[in-house]
Amino acid sequence: TGIRQILERHKAEWRCMVDAYSEIAVRRFEGSGIAYGASKSDVANLMKTVLLGRPVSAMKYKALCVPLSYYGLPLPVRRFAKVGRKHDCRVHVWTINDTKQAVSLWNDGINGIISDDPGIMISARDAMPRTGVLGG
Repeated sequence: TGIRQILERHKAEWRCMVDAYSEIAVRRFEGSGIAYGASKSDVANLMKTVLLGRPVSAMKYKALCVPLSYYGLPLPVRRFAKVGRKHDCRVHVWTINDTKQAVSLWNDGINGIISDDPGIMISARDAMPRTGVLGG
């Protein structure tokens, strides 16, 4: 709760987003005005809902930070992006180092790319035509 208290004390809730691998760490931000990312169980539940074609209810988190696959199981990141747009949830994919793959993901609505080489990703993103697909 130390980070939460610091962000609240400095009235920085509206300009920060917190995410962590640990579900316990993420849950500490529930009920605050601070946007936080989905936990592993949140992602698993969303994946089940999306793959079964069920409607997605409101999301309490504001970001998904996911790989393209998890232990060899492909994740439906493009479907996550579609659902995320409807629920004010940004979708970031890691670890992408191929610029063609990154451009394809951006074109399909992925909001952010996590890469070992952010310089080439920034150049690839900046070279894309401005169509409003990236969502900021």
